[in-house]
Amino acid sequence: MIYPRLKKGLDNSTGDSVGWGYYDRDKERVIPGYKTWFYMFSHMPRRVRDCFLYGIPGLDFFMFLPLLNVPELLETYGVVEIIWFATDALGHMLGQRLHRASIRRFDRYFGNLVKRLNLNEVNLIVYSDHGMSFGDFTIINQGKEIKRIVGNNLQAFFHPNLYLKNADTKDKVARDIVLGSEIDFAFYMDDLHRMIGYFDQGKVIFEEKEGKFRYLFEGKDAFGYYNASYNGEWLTA
Repeated sequence: MIYPRLKKGLDNSTGDSVGWGYYDRDKERVIPGYKTWFYMFSHMPRRVRDCFLYGIPGLDFFMFLPLLNVPELLETYGVVEIIWFATDALGHMLGQRLHRASIRRFDRYFGNLVKRLNLNEVNLIVYSDHGMSFGDFTIINQGKEIKRIVGNNLQAFFHPNLYLKNADTKDKVARDIVLGSEIDFAFYMDDLHRMIGYFDQGKVIFEEKEGKFRYLFEGKDAFGYYNASYNGEWLTA
């Protein structure tokens, strides 16, 4: 749930949880998904909230309405934000055909908007929260698997984040998850500058130092970076 952080210009190391719900260790209580959802919604500008309504499957046809007065709003405010919700909702709930139809609708509506703008005076910034894949995938009940493997050490689980009662066991728990289930990867922060991830054929390590990053591995190179001539050098982001 990155939107409030995005609005404040914060990276993932600062601010609120990136998940739909989290465990507040300071207050020792669970913050459920609906509260984080309302928190996200509260950060949306008033004019953008109409976009959420038109993101409901079946109503996305009307997304042309918030786009009609964008040129006039730019003249008044200088900055305009439009959020296109429908494609995400259709892909998650109704499948590939309607997902692609929504992308085509966005392309058409956005193209009509661009024709009405003076592109010599306007900067367009497009961002997306994630992509989407379709196919014959194995569906894993991650919550059930996490509870089975972690047992009484489980404090809370909100995809993609797992909270342990005993954080000192995080390395063992990460290994147990990938070796004892169909979950592909398990990552944890070893410290503020080092992330470790396990998969069934090895271990990956991401390190940060003075604004630079490097990638190391044990076992198999899961991401194939070393096959692309990378050799563990420190690189800028």
